This record gives sequence, C-alpha cells and structure tokens, in this order.
Amino acid sequence: ITEFKKAQKALRESEQKFATVFEQSPIPMGIVRMDDNRYVDVNDAMLTLFGYSHEEFVGKTSKDLGIWAEMPERQRFFEKLLADKYVINFEMIGRHRTGVLLNCLVSAQVVETNQEKYLVGQIIDITERKRDEAQVRYQAALLSNVNDAIIAVDEKSIITSWNKAAERIYGWTADEAIGQVGSMLLKTEVVGGTREEEFAKLHQTEKLITELVQVRKNGEKILIEAHLTVMRDAKDQIIGYLTINLDITERKRMEKALRESEEKYSALFGKLAVPAVLTKMPEGVFAEVNEAFLRAFGYTHQEILGKTSVEIGMVSSEER
Repeated sequence: ITEFKKAQKALRESEQKFATVFEQSPIPMGIVRMDDNRYVDVNDAMLTLFGYSHEEFVGKTSKDLGIWAEMPERQRFFEKLLADKYVINFEMIGRHRTGVLLNCLVSAQVVETNQEKYLVGQIIDITERKRDEAQVRYQAALLSNVNDAIIAVDEKSIITSWNKAAERIYGWTADEAIGQVGSMLLKTEVVGGTREEEFAKLHQTEKLITELVQVRKNGEKILIEAHLTVMRDAKDQIIGYLTINLDITERKRMEKALRESEEKYSALFGKLAVPAVLTKMPEGVFAEVNEAFLRAFGYTHQEILGKTSVEIGMVSSEER
C-alpha cells in the first residue's frame, strides 16, 4: 500500500508539473481529443493568439472556431498527423476571431492515455517574421534592379553585400567579391586626395560624395562617383559602410570631349580675320566677339559683352 501511495503521489506531482508547464507556457498550446477533434484544453497563450475565451474554445473543433483560414491545409495537416503520428512545423494560415489572418507554424504529436488518443499541439505565430522576410525580399529585388552598384562593407572594409549592378559594372560576381577587402579588390584611388583624408571627412559628416578611380576585373580603370554612408548599430558603434557607386567614366569622357571642342571652336573664332560676333537671342545681347571685331569697332571685351548694339551706340533703336 505504501508503494502504491508513493506511486499515486508521484503521478499527481507529474501531472501537476505538466499542467503548470502547459498553462504557463508562452507558446500557444492545445489538447484535442482525436475521436471527435474537439479541444479538451488550451492554454492562455492559445487564447491570446486567436482571441477566444477558454469557454469558447473547449468543446469546439478548429473547424467550428474557424481558426484554419484554408480548409485544404487543415485536411493535409490531419492526413499527415494520422499517417506519421506527429507533424513538425506545418505552415498554416490562421484566423483570429476578428478575421485578421496569421502566419503560423503548427507542431503536434498523437499521444495515448487511458485508451484514448489525443493530439497535443503547439502553434507559433510567425506573422512578423513572414512580413520581415517579405520586406527583405522586396529590398533585395530593389537592390538587384537598380543601375548603380550598391556595396556594403564591414568596419574592416570587407565586402558583405554586392548587388547585380556591381557585378555588371566591375565584372566580379557576388560570390567572388564578398569576403574580399573592397579597396584591395578594386584598387581604389581617390581623385585629388587620399583614402585616409576621405575617411576622416566621412566620419565627421556620416555621408560623403567623392570621386574614385577603380579597376574592373578585366583590368580596365573606371571613374566612379561614390556616395558613402556610415552604418551604425543600436549602440552607435560603426558596423560598416554603405556605398552607392555610379560609373561616370563615359560622362567624364563626354565632358572632356565637349571642353576640347569648345576650346577648338573658341580658338578658331578668335583667330578669324573678319569681325565675328555671337549674340543671345531674343535680347540681342553680345555673348562673344572676336579680336577682329574689337579692332574694327574700337571696343574692349569689357565694354561690349553683356550689352546690346543699341546700348553701345552701334545702331539706333529704330534700325534695330
């Protein structure tokens, strides 16, 4: 009898421990009788997740409560449970009593006690995680489709992110670039300064626009307009740098060609033997005159540029 009482006591203590863990668990949990699929108990976390009271839950099926938003999912879940006796991390769309949809992971085990089978299950709300994952995918899609190279490095200048545009501009794939020291891979040189000077400015201002000379995988040098930003953690410690790099090689080449063309034109214009003048229309203001014009009419550049022929008395207002 003594041993029997000890066993009874141990059983009660075990049941009490399970009940305490079940009731106080922060993870939503429920117990379902398998012969009629009705809930026999749920904990407070389960009530909070779906917005029902204990009285509303117990004695009902999940179908009665409508907590499965998609019934084919429920069917697949129970088919798998009956076949395997357990299910781990089954994705479901749950429905709060207000109609709000929830992304959840369901795990369950079939247990037998007193010749009755029960489903002991837990549900983890992953709605926020799914939302975050969707946001990350959206941002990744944006980064993949922009035309400018977007590169992230850690505090030691080791590349941690390398988008599709960076692959196109520089020639290295993300797999080849990530893990490399950015300045060494790209052989970075600062136009008109040093990396140390630019980093000092960046740490003072948190953001910086500068011009760089960098090298593609094929050895070709390119001109880059770099937009750099300091990245900090919640404790305001520097954790890395983000740079948006624009390939301005062609733009600079065109600007140089335009300057050279203007210089050639200006030289030819100035050397013309006959008087020549450029005026801004419709005002008729002198924009440029050559030396032959100045000699012919006896003016200096200062006297004539920015004025009209009427203002300097070359013609009357009626003649104009």
